[in-house]
Amino acid sequence: MANSRCHRSSKVARGMLPTLLTLALGAVVASVQLNAQDEDVRAWVASQVKPRNITVDSVVNLTPWPRGSQPNLFVILATGSKPSRSPGVTEFDFGFVILAKSQTPRELRGPQLLALFAPEDTTPDQDWPISVSARRLSSPLSIDVAPFQIRKGEFAFGVRYGTDDLGNKGGHAYEVLSLFRYHDARLSEIFRAVTWAYERSMEDTCNSDMVIIANPPRAGDESGYFTLTSKHKRSYSGDTRNPPSAYFEGPHSIAIKSCEPFREFEKTNVHTWNAARGVYLDQDGKWLFPEALD
Repeated sequence: MANSRCHRSSKVARGMLPTLLTLALGAVVASVQLNAQDEDVRAWVASQVKPRNITVDSVVNLTPWPRGSQPNLFVILATGSKPSRSPGVTEFDFGFVILAKSQTPRELRGPQLLALFAPEDTTPDQDWPISVSARRLSSPLSIDVAPFQIRKGEFAFGVRYGTDDLGNKGGHAYEVLSLFRYHDARLSEIFRAVTWAYERSMEDTCNSDMVIIANPPRAGDESGYFTLTSKHKRSYSGDTRNPPSAYFEGPHSIAIKSCEPFREFEKTNVHTWNAARGVYLDQDGKWLFPEALD
């Protein structure tokens, strides 16, 4: 790289490590009372990730997780950086997720760290959540605590990321949903799918929205795991979207049947639990890697 520091787009590295390590830390209780926008939140998060040599850039989102396995759980989404062991790179940037237990259900008070999900190091072909060799990676966007059910009585939570490769003459942008499971005192990423795809050219624009639907186990499936289906919701032209995108402004959207470049994403795709890998794979036995977005 020309610069010894990974190029940033919205304070996040050009890519993420292919294999993210999870770390379940022992109980650490802070005495300070925290609210979502307080500087105290950032200070507490910084104290929890300091043992991993992570410097916090910002706290992107904090929200209760009412469907977690314990009461008073909160999910924290943040960005940070740390020294790199990769040749020619002195530091890299990334998004990370913290699961904390609060003393109260409505605000993060007296938090106890339960688990941390963060990359260990960076490599040129890193791919979490999306590899961006020659692609910019925007900041993590938000936490999604919709009822993503994976087993009877067990739910995952989501984190949405954005990535784009846009220039003056056009390009592509994507929103990717990753689902996380808290199990055996660990956080792990178990599912990944595109939920919004956008193409812009000199002549036109095209958007495709997809939704994720959880369904009970199929007949004969004794694993107990629900299936997660990616289903096409709508396609439309224009530079507006719902939720609104931070990328673009433009005329109201116009409904269309489909977007030709995104036919693969628009197909109904059923993801099933793969016990050997501990993740959901699509109907072709694949995990969403960056090649799918090129």
